[in-house]
Amino acid sequence: GAVKRGKTNFALLLAEYFLATKHFIVASNIIVTGAPENYVYCPKLSDMLITICEARAANKDVLIILDEGGLYWAKIQTIMPIPQKLAKLVLVYGKAHANLLFLSHFEEQIPGIVLKTSTATFEKKSIKEVYVEVSEGIRIKPRLLTAVPATQLKYDPDQLAYFSLDLSVDAL
Repeated sequence: GAVKRGKTNFALLLAEYFLATKHFIVASNIIVTGAPENYVYCPKLSDMLITICEARAANKDVLIILDEGGLYWAKIQTIMPIPQKLAKLVLVYGKAHANLLFLSHFEEQIPGIVLKTSTATFEKKSIKEVYVEVSEGIRIKPRLLTAVPATQLKYDPDQLAYFSLDLSVDAL
């Protein structure tokens, strides 16, 4: 979705739903003030991987939220232009029973491996509207939801989400 359409807000709304199941840990690069239990701020890849391992050791699944994902993936591609190396990270997430929620402004910024392995897509049309399609699990035919509520999680919508690649993706 375009700038200021509520992508981060919607991602945190989804995080609330996942957290409500008590079976998920949310690992995210979005700073949440007074974050609830099982919401872990992960500004670095190493933090995210540690959180995933700890969640799996506790027999919990993981929702990864990578806000501004297109920006950070472009950074990875600059450092390591071979797509197979990039695919490793997505495959590691999958093997660890982690679901990746990848936020980007433009579809062309979404890596091919993320598009190929996605089971749901969301396009924010406006603050209250999101176009949804879910192709696995509880399938939802493409449709526009027009009354999407705001998240109850507190965050600064003007804060730039930060993410650091502090270890070699290729070494995974």
